[in-house]
Amino acid sequence: MIVAEVMVPCFNFAPTCRLDWTAVSAIGGWAAAIATFLAVYVPARNYKVDNERRATRERQISFIEINRLLPKILDVRDQTKTIKNKILPEIPKALAAGADAKTVSGLLRVKGQVPFVILSDGLEMISIGVSNLQSSLDVLNAFLDAGEEIDMYGNHPFHRLSDYTTALDNVELAAQNVLLAIKKLTGIDLGGHEQGS
Repeated sequence: MIVAEVMVPCFNFAPTCRLDWTAVSAIGGWAAAIATFLAVYVPARNYKVDNERRATRERQISFIEINRLLPKILDVRDQTKTIKNKILPEIPKALAAGADAKTVSGLLRVKGQVPFVILSDGLEMISIGVSNLQSSLDVLNAFLDAGEEIDMYGNHPFHRLSDYTTALDNVELAAQNVLLAIKKLTGIDLGGHEQGS
């Protein structure tokens, strides 16, 4: 109230204008308090908005990465199931009939590569799972590459299909783990994620 009594007559330069410096300093104090509040509030608000935008951008990147990755993971999983259930039981017959190692290797190979995952918030477990899947595929392919070589006794490793089956099981398990990580992140059940199926 004192501020109004002192300042209003001075707005029109009336002869009764007498500045009360205590009132002026009170106005300065209020102005400083408002400036201090805004100096803290505006950056804090901008920080919150930036974090929300960053989180939205990370979710969009995660969604794009999952959509890019998912068909390849499902393809690897489906290939392993087809090989285990349909092709693998026929390999001993093919070997007995004299099939060469390159033909057998071609039948047993899981085709395709798993893409690299851009590591962003929320995709850590998926990235680890994809890395494990790629490692399992590399082991499987190394076994198949070695299987194309015939040893000095005229045999090739495909006569020991248990080693291959173990490598194939590891690929299938790694693919299931990636699908499980995607399910945990998105809530979408993609099927085939049960352990040891």
